[in-house]
Amino acid sequence: MVRVRHVALCVVILCAGCRALAQGAASPDALMRQAQAQFDVGHGREAVSLYDAAAKAFAAAGDLRAQTRALQQSGETSKLMGEPAKATPSLAQALALDPSLVAHIDATAAGLAAR
Repeated sequence: MVRVRHVALCVVILCAGCRALAQGAASPDALMRQAQAQFDVGHGREAVSLYDAAAKAFAAAGDLRAQTRALQQSGETSKLMGEPAKATPSLAQALALDPSLVAHIDATAAGLAAR
């Protein structure tokens, strides 16, 4: 009987966790992993959406370094998809948060200008 209650409790906890994820309570780090997974299988638009969501979540948590990384990944992914209008704002925001990215983002901007 104790074992049945333990299993039932585990099921309730797992269901609550799944429900929280389904309601958008995924951690920003989980969003970044999901974005990378989408990128890896060629789903660029989904990756950009997930990177953008992660950037917002990191901003809400006050993690500027991770927010910058998410914005940069979003911009880089948009650039690779041939969407400079989508890439530029993300990369500009990342640069505003971390000016040390200027060399990398300048190289990205040069790639955008060449298109």
